[in-house]
Amino acid sequence: MENVFHDYYFRIQPEVTISDLAALKQSEGEPAQDFITRFRKLKMKCRIP
Repeated sequence: MENVFHDYYFRIQPEVTISDLAALKQSEGEPAQDFITRFRKLKMKCRIP
């Protein structure tokens, strides 16, 4: 029961690295503004400023 509780409430988000940001590419047909928004959201999860 404790494991189920931890799995539900304490999900650890994977850490984003600089290489993850560098590998991010705009999808085909994706508007530039959507890509920029997605990049900025991912950048906020990166620990290195």
